[in-house]
Amino acid sequence: MTENHTECPEGYTYYYVECRDLVGRSKDSGFSSEIWTADEGWKHDGNHEISDRIIGYDPEEDPGWRIGNSDIMDEIREISREEAHQHILRLSETRKLQDN
Repeated sequence: MTENHTECPEGYTYYYVECRDLVGRSKDSGFSSEIWTADEGWKHDGNHEISDRIIGYDPEEDPGWRIGNSDIMDEIREISREEAHQHILRLSETRKLQDN
């Protein structure tokens, strides 16, 4: 059975990145995460949007200071499954309006 494009099943931890208006999810603390896009639904987070923010990874810092950056960690927050679903419905509707 294929997962619905906007579905937020149980068993995941959901995240919201406000500065990117991005919803993500993970089953293992963010290190194998997925992000939601209006075009594709849930897809692998190949750019590490979620895990980088969880650990505070800042590639612009000096090598010894790249992990644990609180400014980066402040960009992400854990949200409920219901909140994730509401963000996804809003983003989906925004995309529909842009396409018309």
